[in-house]
Amino acid sequence: ANSNMDVGVCPSPLRIAFVLVGAVYRADTIRGVSTFAEEVARPLGDAHPHSAAFVHLLVRLRRRHNSTVRPTDNDIDAVRRAITSSFTIPVVNVSVIGDDITERVFADPMPAAKCAWGCANGSSHGPGQRLAYCERHTSRMQHWWGRQALAWDMVEAWERAHGFEFDAVILSRPDIVHRASIKDPCSYKARTTWYAALTPPDGLWFLPRFLARDAMLTIRTLVHPPDCKRNRPCCGRTPSRTWFSWFPMCDVLRRHWDSGVRIRLFHGVSAGVQLQHRKSVRDVTMDDVGKAVNPGFTITRKPASAMYNCGWRSHRRRRLAEGRGIQALRSLRRSGRGS
Repeated sequence: ANSNMDVGVCPSPLRIAFVLVGAVYRADTIRGVSTFAEEVARPLGDAHPHSAAFVHLLVRLRRRHNSTVRPTDNDIDAVRRAITSSFTIPVVNVSVIGDDITERVFADPMPAAKCAWGCANGSSHGPGQRLAYCERHTSRMQHWWGRQALAWDMVEAWERAHGFEFDAVILSRPDIVHRASIKDPCSYKARTTWYAALTPPDGLWFLPRFLARDAMLTIRTLVHPPDCKRNRPCCGRTPSRTWFSWFPMCDVLRRHWDSGVRIRLFHGVSAGVQLQHRKSVRDVTMDDVGKAVNPGFTITRKPASAMYNCGWRSHRRRRLAEGRGIQALRSLRRSGRGS
């Protein structure tokens, strides 16, 4: 039995927009749809009435050699059924599509996005890798950040039609599989605090609405900031200095730091991310080398413009961890146990 079901309505309930957004590439990632509904939206929705769910999913079936094919109508219907049968809170807008419309909707900003990514002035990856590096990451900007922007448009359109705004937003990707119900649904101060998973840092957020708007509209504000002249790429903020998955968080936190907003590890979550091309699942509250992080960890310093992960882990610590991993792999290979 789930004790969270007996919590009741919180003393100061939030109006929460639950946003499930991303791409479904494999049949087993549909689990992320149902577990998000059951283990996150249900307990938090019971404790915070007047909440609603928004779903924007691309369905592409992965084949061998990392290629994808367009799904059949039956594939899309299976995802729709998983959505409608799982959520107990109102699902007010659902978009399940087989074609990636971000490639059409966000085609125009791409030259400026390449500039913002650092392609105009090179990268640290060497001349031979520069073009491929830029193309790969600007494509990720177009697809993932574009899907976030389209999902935000759904939320904002619904707010306008109903004459009120949500207090907070929970964003989750469909490859995040929740293993147990979220704990203490009344303990979150999501009007002022951004709760985030660590691996991946852009896969699971619980944050104030005004921060969600800025983060989910990164593709628009990054490549077309207000002070830009039309048809002229702007390179004011460069994600090439920050890891792709960290950039929206670091950039928004830096701009809103003086308002008192802080980012904390998303405590109370029991979830893992289904790694692409692998059968393994990595816990979202552990760092990228599998180390558990203090549940109350908070970013306490304003991120610098060139800080790759908002200061969550120092660059030196990561390099040391990578160095130990490389040394261990070399040792295995010398002993004949590694491939």
